[in-house]
Amino acid sequence: MISSLHRPTLAKVDLSAISENIEQVVSHIPKKVQTFAVVKANAYGLGSNEVARYLEQTGGVDYFAVAVCDEGKELRRLGITTQIMVMNPEPGSYEQIMSNHLEPNIFNKHLLLDFISAAERYGAHLYPIHLKWNTGMHRTGFDEDEVEEVLTILSRTGAVRVASIFTHLSVADEPTEDDYTYRQLAMLDRVEQRLRRALPHPFL
Repeated sequence: MISSLHRPTLAKVDLSAISENIEQVVSHIPKKVQTFAVVKANAYGLGSNEVARYLEQTGGVDYFAVAVCDEGKELRRLGITTQIMVMNPEPGSYEQIMSNHLEPNIFNKHLLLDFISAAERYGAHLYPIHLKWNTGMHRTGFDEDEVEEVLTILSRTGAVRVASIFTHLSVADEPTEDDYTYRQLAMLDRVEQRLRRALPHPFL
């Protein structure tokens, strides 16, 4: 016989404290820098619906980020209008992403070609996408030597536009590894310069 355990555990989430944390972060960055609040996996257990609603009402964030399309769809169903990035757009979800005004993170050539194909079928024009670049995390992202190929693919369509580029800093929280972090940032800077020279639209 199997019995379930009921643990008397209660998590109290102080939404105002989350807002204050964001204010602290924003106070240390230039005004032109936009802020993404990652609310994937139910806002890491804090309650994505409640957190997103509160942050949209109080301001302070420019984007939300979720893991998959369904998380973004749920926020839209609740009336969230802030821009939402989908970090892991699943095959078959692309039309749903566009119909819910979500923005995909594109991190390899296969995904880029597939999403462009879906955007063209959908009749999209300059639909915003985000390009992730691998600068040293070696998890996902385009490599620096793929810049020209990415530009060639983008030049053949008007269905999408690059809204932002970004990378994942693997050891930015370790001061002893600052040299590695600066090398990552330098690589992203090189990618950015090449993209800015070639792309017809501004991006973050």
